[in-house]
Amino acid sequence: MMQKKVSAVVFVLLMAAVTVCICSTSGNAQQNYDGPWKGNTSYNGEVELKVSGNNVTLFSISVKEVPVDMFDKTTGVKIGTAISNNTKYTCNAFNAPIVNSKFNYTPTPPDTENTIVGVFTSSRETEGTWKYKYEDLWGVVRVYPLITWSATRVGAATSAATRIAISPTQKTVNPGETFTVDIAVTPNQPITEIKLDLRVDPSLLTVNSVTKGGMFTDNFGSCNVDDTFTIFGFATGGAISTPGTFATVNLTADPKNAGTSALQILNVDVEGPEGEVISDVHEGNVTVRQPPVFNTGYGTYPSIAGTHTGTITPKQDMKVYELYTYSCPGTGGHSGSVRIWDDTEVVADRDGYTGDWRSIRFSPQFVLLAGRTYHYCIRTGSYPQIIHERSLTNEFGTINCTEFVDVNGRLYDDRIPAFRLEGEIMGVVG
Repeated sequence: MMQKKVSAVVFVLLMAAVTVCICSTSGNAQQNYDGPWKGNTSYNGEVELKVSGNNVTLFSISVKEVPVDMFDKTTGVKIGTAISNNTKYTCNAFNAPIVNSKFNYTPTPPDTENTIVGVFTSSRETEGTWKYKYEDLWGVVRVYPLITWSATRVGAATSAATRIAISPTQKTVNPGETFTVDIAVTPNQPITEIKLDLRVDPSLLTVNSVTKGGMFTDNFGSCNVDDTFTIFGFATGGAISTPGTFATVNLTADPKNAGTSALQILNVDVEGPEGEVISDVHEGNVTVRQPPVFNTGYGTYPSIAGTHTGTITPKQDMKVYELYTYSCPGTGGHSGSVRIWDDTEVVADRDGYTGDWRSIRFSPQFVLLAGRTYHYCIRTGSYPQIIHERSLTNEFGTINCTEFVDVNGRLYDDRIPAFRLEGEIMGVVG
């Protein structure tokens, strides 16, 4: 089988960059979006806008745990990837008019690319992208991935309806994973009561519990019939006018099935002091990944980066797409390279990672056969999870530790890397 090698030096860097700029554009706004806007970004950050009259007067965006590619300024050669744990960019965009419901900003310095693009999709919603590149003090050019963001207008009363939305609107989870989503409410006028039904696909998701958010703290409840949860709350101390969380829903993904389940909001009833309030419903969806074809399960502390070698014997014929490394919470634990081979040929040899920095995607994909023993060499970085055993056997097969050499040169024979292989099952040993 052909092997593919991509060389990379992988660094893990904790960054806290704050940049301030003055920027401007020209044109005439078509609508008035006056007021503050707040929302979220990809890579676990926040975005904030301020519009005064027809002009954007502030744009602030932050991201966390972003894989930042690093390039040599002179040669243009990629020299590694850094993990930026906390990056914030603030742009005081004085007199930046909104043109045809859009705005953008691109700076002039040749060594910096900082492109902000936004569009107001309604009087209450806006979205866009942020592309960022800069040269650091050591002459290294750092390139961020394309960041997406979305925001809603804060405190505006011009909407014709109270907005009820699943947050986040889209989420991808692993089989068996437990997670939460919120039901967020943005009133367009004072409200006193909300009642609605939440429905999911029971073959993919199980609703474990529904807890109150910050809107109706004294009078809140839920009940379920079949696959539908009825959620209700009402205020006794006065009407509510500020946006907030109506309910937090705790769910668990099915451990065996994969697919996408809609998070449906049905039979909505919103009441105010003067009677029924019109609602604007925004549903969500959750995608459950394919179950892993091989999974060591989670590891434990203590953790340290290093190079793992050992053997793996699967119980199933499988085609492998990618390797995902379990990282210690709050760290950039990852695998920088992986090599898998048997006694006759190299099956997979891959350096580096892109996109989701905990994953290494294989191209071409490769096959591991049930009952056959393969050798592995996995080089990890930062603080990956480790299973402190010489051997582990589970429903996926057996994995053994031959040797682990940590970054300080210490040698162990009972350190198994915690990871899972994503792909598809081709057969099972009897």
